[in-house]
Amino acid sequence: DYVGEELPRGAKSFKGSKFEVVTVHDPVAGMWQLEGLPSSEGFATVLTNLKLAIGWDSNILAGKKYLIEAQLFDNKRPIVLPEMTGVSRFAFQITPTDKVSEPVIQRDLKDDGTDGDLEANDGVFSSEVELPDPGEYRLQVVAKTPTFDRTREVRFRVKPRLVELALVTVENKRQAAARDEVSTSDFFRIKLSPPAAALRKVVLKLYAEDSAHRKYELPHKQREGQSLEFEAPAKVLRAGEYRLWAAVSGIDKKRNVVEGTSQILQYKRIIRDIDEGTENDIVMVLVDEEKKPKEPEKPVSPILWAFLVTLSNFGVGGFFFLRIKKTQTKMSFTVPKYEPSEELIEALATLEELSQQTEIDFDDPRLKDESILAAPTSTPTPSAKSSAPSPSERDEETPSSEEDGDVIAPPEGGPEGGEDAEEDEPEEDEEDKEE
Repeated sequence: DYVGEELPRGAKSFKGSKFEVVTVHDPVAGMWQLEGLPSSEGFATVLTNLKLAIGWDSNILAGKKYLIEAQLFDNKRPIVLPEMTGVSRFAFQITPTDKVSEPVIQRDLKDDGTDGDLEANDGVFSSEVELPDPGEYRLQVVAKTPTFDRTREVRFRVKPRLVELALVTVENKRQAAARDEVSTSDFFRIKLSPPAAALRKVVLKLYAEDSAHRKYELPHKQREGQSLEFEAPAKVLRAGEYRLWAAVSGIDKKRNVVEGTSQILQYKRIIRDIDEGTENDIVMVLVDEEKKPKEPEKPVSPILWAFLVTLSNFGVGGFFFLRIKKTQTKMSFTVPKYEPSEELIEALATLEELSQQTEIDFDDPRLKDESILAAPTSTPTPSAKSSAPSPSERDEETPSSEEDGDVIAPPEGGPEGGEDAEEDEPEEDEEDKEE
């Protein structure tokens, strides 16, 4: 049991304005009970394994600024405790590992929106770092809170700069009167690294800034016989003190934009009579870095977008409708007038005359097939066994019935008496069989 402010060994506590935290490392197994709390207050026990995560690249370029980010995580959930931000401390140090050296950078990470921190009190502690020299390094980050500590270490490599800038002095001998006079000319030499030369669409610029913080772009040209080196004469500068640096940009194989800058070079320009040339030989370009702030774009109403889309659809549909209509108008042609022949007119008149008759004469030659009339006729021989009358006899014996002016004639070769005739036919067959 632990009473009051007495805590077990290794335990820590933190009291905030609205809560109090007590951290017990490696608690003893068993049942724990908290007593003495007012009835309106509650408590919670949390078993956590907080981890410190660091955002940092394993390969960086010398002379370029990078952002270190550190944050605590509970499993995969980030910890955001604004109450503890004021009492927590995140610090880092960077030490070379390829040589014996003290830490080259050592300072705190911030969560107040300064020193590269993107947002204050969001639980992410940040700081901007720039390393001038290439080599192997080790990054150590420590997070200290009133109740626990966390440490993380990352090893990384600093690659050479994409571009280097150096001051080169060249001596020039001149023969004047009876003695030799020696003059010097200063040049700013720019050297690209092989990775920079491998980029596509490489843009190289040389900048100078005077004591009044006016920025100039200096012209430069490639050195003869040196594909990766460029030079600019110092005589282009007017008298005064300057800060100079080179900048290069390009696109790598992954289509990413790569940028790099050289180290800052301090230079003081002194004009002497013995110097060759004047400052007017080459014209510097003043770089205007004052950019007008962009006005915030007003969001476009979705109703307006819908109206524009509908209007464009109507326009496209009307255009194609007019095109099709115009094309159909041009495709006009004349159809010859059809005049029926005299034979067809006579045949139609005959057909109309026949259709208007109320009595039909089947002996009308117009209703008979000419091929049948033209065929030779033969007299049928009466059979001894057949008692059926001939067609002419059937025509004479068959009574005709007349209703409503229509004459109905039985078909040729039909029976005399309908159903009675059909029933008599089997009896005649039986008599034939007996005979």
